[in-house]
Amino acid sequence: MDENGDRDLAGTAEISAGLPPPPQRSTSHSRSSSAGSAGFAPASSTKNSVYSWGRSKNFRLGRNHVNADSRVPEPVEWFTCANASSAASAAVAGAAGSVGVEGDDSGSLAGAYQSALLRPVVQMAACGGGHTCVLMGDGSVRVFGYSQYGQLGLGDRTDVCEPTEVRFPSAPAAAQASEDVACTPSRIISVACGRYHTIALADNGFVYSWGGGKNGRLGHGDEKIHTTPVLIAALAALAACDKVVRIVCGYHSNLALTESGRLYSWGWGAHGQLGLGDTESYMVPTEITYRFPSRVVSIACGDRHSFAITRNGEVFGWGSNEYGQLGTGKKGDVFTLPTQIKGLMGLVIQTVSSGDRFSAALTNLGSVYTWGCGSDGQLGHGDFRDSLRPKLVEQLPTRAVDVKCGHNFMLVLTESREVYAWGSNIYGQLGNGGSAKQAAPGHVQLPGSVSVKGIACAHFHCLLWSAAERTGTGQVMQVSLEDSSNPVKDAGTGQKTNMGIVDVLNKLENTYLGTVNHCGKQLSAQMSTRQELISKVEERIISKGASRDG
Repeated sequence: MDENGDRDLAGTAEISAGLPPPPQRSTSHSRSSSAGSAGFAPASSTKNSVYSWGRSKNFRLGRNHVNADSRVPEPVEWFTCANASSAASAAVAGAAGSVGVEGDDSGSLAGAYQSALLRPVVQMAACGGGHTCVLMGDGSVRVFGYSQYGQLGLGDRTDVCEPTEVRFPSAPAAAQASEDVACTPSRIISVACGRYHTIALADNGFVYSWGGGKNGRLGHGDEKIHTTPVLIAALAALAACDKVVRIVCGYHSNLALTESGRLYSWGWGAHGQLGLGDTESYMVPTEITYRFPSRVVSIACGDRHSFAITRNGEVFGWGSNEYGQLGTGKKGDVFTLPTQIKGLMGLVIQTVSSGDRFSAALTNLGSVYTWGCGSDGQLGHGDFRDSLRPKLVEQLPTRAVDVKCGHNFMLVLTESREVYAWGSNIYGQLGNGGSAKQAAPGHVQLPGSVSVKGIACAHFHCLLWSAAERTGTGQVMQVSLEDSSNPVKDAGTGQKTNMGIVDVLNKLENTYLGTVNHCGKQLSAQMSTRQELISKVEERIISKGASRDG
């Protein structure tokens, strides 16, 4: 047991994800001569859900039942309700705010309502030892779970159930650590989680870290706990000439990759996993000076070992090889410098992921190779034996597009947007409803017709998010808010309609409120009842009338 109550936890694998489609907006700006109008999208909605499963301790699944592990994927309702809440807020603002506007729906319910519903929700996610970090499409970061070491970045060390936004320092304040860096506006584009720490990358190359600082894993030159994001000064100094473009976390170590292909590592190095030629820990990011045959384009960290992929698809590994997790053909050695994995020569490797004491690689053809410790079936070869060299996972029925390693299990996302899993299942992390370990790929039980966009996992829990889908007609109307007898045109079809404020409210209630009522108090804080919306619109009408009379 460790401080978190987990048994022999491992580091996290590289986390990556596809990007959701960009927001869509109504482009209609037709005008009418009524006193006021509002646009309306009565049948437009999105399906963009987040599901979690596996061990639930410390709220890491984003649900308020910490003692009930989830053995199949279950929705993290906050993300659904957050979408609903945003749309409800936009609906209120649009309907009320459009009164008195001379027929211009640009600020009306049509634009606001549709924009809120169609905006991307999840860009990527990362799982740590007992916490979860989700990067939203707008660049905000939401966290939940275990926070004994401040790894949630919320300013305290309290576990959190509901996904909560992390606040980052402003660019000018952050850049004080490096006078040479231009203070340009930035947004977070990537996140990664270690066992007790978290790091985030901004589009200007700034890297922030927070959580437990033991062994220098935060890169600030000390071992202090930081409960809020702090800029890593050594990497900020690179931003002007060779900024960081990729970050990954291991158990207590990290790797950063720059635009030119240079590698930096820091943190715990007792097993050579930093690739710096020794087994020391490093308190600040330090360049790996090994000369790779071509530019490094991708990186991964496991528990005590690390990998780099070159532009030509070659794979190099370093660190512990206790169970053959480096794929060299034998076990027991410690490699303090990168060494090429000869068992993957001849293959073009796109992604490598690392678990506790095993590893996996995805080729450009969608094949998956695994090697290292196989005692829980985590290699997917149909047995429980170790493999000292990379070996093809033969029982995957279709091409893979992403692979993720947990502590002693694996997830694979296929081109058909299905998820397969194998290995240990003690906490239900295979998502099949059972608890028995499995040595060959098996389906994760997905609800309904979910089309999976991305996957993430680490120690004993998993996350997936579905692709955003627009459903319904997307109808947009302009309606009179004062007199239903005053016809205006449908912004989409050009046909006249006699809808007034009561009709709008009925449609809002039937189309929107009825479908998201399960979100409870989160939605009610925005638009709890039909009467509340009526009141807001009436107040706006009175206000507009008074301003005209004055």
